[in-house]
Parts: sequence; C-alpha cells; structure tokens
Amino acid sequence: MTRLGRRCNGVVPPYFCERTPTHVNPASTTESAQMQLAISSFTRHAFLFATVASIAACGGGSEVATSPNGGSTSGFHMTAKIDGSAFVASNPSLSFANQAVAGGYVLSGLQSSTTAATIITMSLANIRAPGTYPLGVGPQVPGGSVVLAVSTAGWATPMTGADGSITITSLSSTEIAGTFNFVVAASSSGATPATRTITEGDFRLPVKQLVAIGAIPDNVGSTLSTTANGATYNAAFVQANVNTISGSPGNFVIVNSSNSARAFGFTLSNVTGPGTYALGNTPTVTRQMQFSFVSNVLANTWSSLGPGSSGSVIITSMTSTRIKGTFSGVLGPAPGFSSAGTATIANGVFDIGLP
Repeated sequence: MTRLGRRCNGVVPPYFCERTPTHVNPASTTESAQMQLAISSFTRHAFLFATVASIAACGGGSEVATSPNGGSTSGFHMTAKIDGSAFVASNPSLSFANQAVAGGYVLSGLQSSTTAATIITMSLANIRAPGTYPLGVGPQVPGGSVVLAVSTAGWATPMTGADGSITITSLSSTEIAGTFNFVVAASSSGATPATRTITEGDFRLPVKQLVAIGAIPDNVGSTLSTTANGATYNAAFVQANVNTISGSPGNFVIVNSSNSARAFGFTLSNVTGPGTYALGNTPTVTRQMQFSFVSNVLANTWSSLGPGSSGSVIITSMTSTRIKGTFSGVLGPAPGFSSAGTATIANGVFDIGLP
C-alpha cells in the first residue's frame, strides 16, 4: 500500500496536493538525473562554457570562423540562422552528440570568432527512432530542450511544451542527423534581446557513447496533450502513479502534468483496467480532473468538483509499465477559487510510463 500524503512537487495541480500519494520526484530518477541540464539553467550554462573550452582546446579556436565544410550540409556539420544571421559550427567533427543514457543525446555546435563564441546545445531524451519531436519539454517527454549561449549571455527554451521542434532524419550508434527550429528566451542577466529565433537548423554529428548503452525501457518516455477552451496544451512534464489502496477495489491512478504556463491532472480510484471512468465523487469513489494556469492560480483553476462539471477518462491500455488513454470534460470553477466560467477539455490523449 502507498501512504497518502500532502506532498507537492511543483507539477501537481493545487487541489491534488491533498490526495497525492507520496512518491519519488521525477528529478531523482536515474533518467532525469542524467538529463538535468534540460531543466537546470545553472547546470546548462556550466556545461556550455565547459564545452566551449573543450572544443577550443581541440582545435575549434578563435582563428576558425566557419566549419571546414564552409557551411555545406555534407559531412559532419551544424548550421542554422540565428535571428536571420548565419551560424556555422567550427570543426563540427569534434562536436559530438554525447550519449550517456539510452535515448538521450546532447548535441552541441560552436561557432567561434575573434570577438565571440556562440554555441547551440540541444539536450534530447527518450529518442527511440527517427521522427519529429518537440523542443521545450522536460526529460520525461520524448523531445528535448535547448540552450543558446553567446559569450556570457544565455537563452533557453521556456518549456512551454512547444518551443520548436527537431526532426531526426537518421539515427545510428555512430551518427545522428536532422533539422531543427526553435525560440529561446533570455535566461541570464543582461541577455538581449529577450528572445532569439533559430531557423533552418541542419545537422549531422558523430555519436559518442560515454557509457555502454542498452535499450530504452518500456516505461521511459511520457506524453500528454489536450485543448482547453480551444487552446492547445502540450505538457512539458508528465508523471503518473498507479497505486493499490488497502481495503479499496482496483487501483488509484494519479496523472499530473504541467508546462511553464499551465497544469493539468486527474485522479481515478477503483480502476480495474481498460474502460471508461466517468468523473464524479461518491463516498467510495474519487474521480476528479483539474486544469489551471500557473499565473494567478486562484482566479484560474477549474475542477470537476465545480458546478456544472462532467467528463470522463477512457483507459485504452494499462500494464505494469505504461498507461494510455483519452479524456475530455467540462470543468467548473474549483471550490474555494475565484475562477469564472468553465474550462472545456477536449481531444485529450496520454501515453505515460509508470515508475
């Protein structure tokens, strides 16, 4: 049995703090610990400047302004446009796509000159095969985050769940190639302008495996998306727990998600497997859904406990390692909050690995 507690980890919507079983924060898992530079601005910048020094020491010094390929897209390379200006990685054959965990890659490219060093670093997680993945997501979600550093100024993906995308066209144990585009926001004091736009990104880099790499476990990598009053919500952080409660039939399912602007989650008791679970509470059943904005939470939180609410969660697959399904609902103002109107949740889809 899992003991119910009042612990919140920053991902749990406010109401669920009272009902959420105590569990391990995702940041403490092996996968997340190895990919922390996708979240921690401090770590990301320390990594960046260490990378600049390393590449420079290997021959990417200030005397080289363009790559040996002259910006072409043949051979090893990383090229892009930063606010319309050309970025061409210096000595791209020395800019490895480092891999320290299955499905995780850190891609970097340095453009150096006598006046500035510009480096693009993309931290990717849960990449199983070629395809298009979102940028601006945390290490639980297939995709990644980005840091742009120009000398001592830094910009990073705001973690909206949709700050851009990377399309991987080929992937092997020795090479990775593809295209990218993204928007980053200032993450260090004095960084101007407030945002930078990177377009026409193109790369082919050698893969350097730092440790022995195995297969990606089935329970690694989670996604959740929906629309709320017509606006798309892509989760940057996703977490689920399936627990048994002594004396209760079935399982207690908790799903939490968030990005830099909003949060969404639901709880279901008495879950016995795939099926449709209508929202609603009785003395013996708890099935709730909640949606909120990070800003001004008291006036922007809607819940299935609110007046006029309805909806359901459909679990299509449930195993010991993964839970999948869909959801929808109309949520009223959460009790005790000053929210107005309703939040219509539609087109909800989740596919979440279980710890």
